Amino acid sequence: SFSETETFRTLNFVQRFLRSLREMDLKSLIVSKEDVSSQEGSQTSSIHPHSPFSQAWEFTSGILLIYVTAITPLAIAFYNEENGWCQHPPTLKFDLFVDLFFVLEMPVHFLTGLFRNGEYVSDLSSIATIYLQ
Repeated sequence: SFSETETFRTLNFVQRFLRSLREMDLKSLIVSKEDVSSQEGSQTSSIHPHSPFSQAWEFTSGILLIYVTAITPLAIAFYNEENGWCQHPPTLKFDLFVDLFFVLEMPVHFLTGLFRNGEYVSDLSSIATIYLQ
């Protein structure tokens, strides 16, 4: 269990994070500061992999993967066909949200820049080519 100090630190972190989100504009969430400063004159439409948005997306993806690996076997085992009708698990609405998240994850990854051989690739056609190889 959390001690009072750990709980206070967690709440303080969440408050600071939410305050920083309110103060940022959308572009600073999607593109890292280093990417903005290094490409002042150029237009980049890719999401920087170190941006707060990308990091939050990856964290959420990891949490949802853990959820899927824990819940799917239980849903298959206990919510099967019974008396000719398929019984829906109580998590059905959340499961649909999770499925939508993973469907959206595919285009998000195609829009996210990546590092290849130590070089940052932000061109969308190059990113797509790398993923499709």
